[in-house]
Amino acid sequence: MTYKRFLSILTLATSIFGLAACGEQTDSFQNILPATGSRLKFIHAAPDVAGVDIYLNDKKFSGVNTTPPAAPNLLTYGNAFPLTAEYATYPAGATKVGVVIPSLNNAVGLTANVNLEDGKYYSVFATGVAPNYSAVALEDKFPAANGKNIYVRVLNLVSNSTTIDFTVNGQTIATNIAYKNADNTFYTVPIDNFLSGTITVPFITKVSGGVALVTTATVNQTLVVPGKCYTVYVRGMVTTDAKNPTKYAPTASVLVNR
Repeated sequence: MTYKRFLSILTLATSIFGLAACGEQTDSFQNILPATGSRLKFIHAAPDVAGVDIYLNDKKFSGVNTTPPAAPNLLTYGNAFPLTAEYATYPAGATKVGVVIPSLNNAVGLTANVNLEDGKYYSVFATGVAPNYSAVALEDKFPAANGKNIYVRVLNLVSNSTTIDFTVNGQTIATNIAYKNADNTFYTVPIDNFLSGTITVPFITKVSGGVALVTTATVNQTLVVPGKCYTVYVRGMVTTDAKNPTKYAPTASVLVNR
């Protein structure tokens, strides 16, 4: 029997190398999962690192544990673990975090000592490109559900951008969002016409700082119910030289937090 679990929380001011994605753990993993603890979600938004492995207290925490010769999955760029609104659980307290890069002969990209608080929810985003990787670590403080509303926050993880603007359903939610913005607000977005079933809600970001404005449209099509919380994060790099377009074109992704 397998369990979907994952990751770690990094404090601000630590450099990070790459991260996140999806995976499962085998029966051996249940031995370290408590009924209580910190709730964690890890997101890989560093565009020039294809995949990494995460270790907590020197034990591999990420990927899919398989029987040799099958290889475990890496935590890949643009992905998160868990992919659903679930969070992984890990014991509260002081924790050693390690990031290993298999494509660089298992080089250790980061080790850090962090403190996890019991019962709290965290999202950790890796951003930047070599050699300037960094982490954005947020405590996820969910608003109380009220009426026909969803709740959305947006993060600018495009390291060479100046700002981004964000709209939902044609409504401007936030403007002039700087790189690694510290605003951790879940904005209230009314869904007035929703009755039941599936509704399409467009999340649109406009990224400034390159030779041209970049508009990314992420359509979130799901069963919308009052109280659902989303994080939209914009990743990649804008082109600053028209003759040399970036290979890491900006794109937006959506996480379901609740």
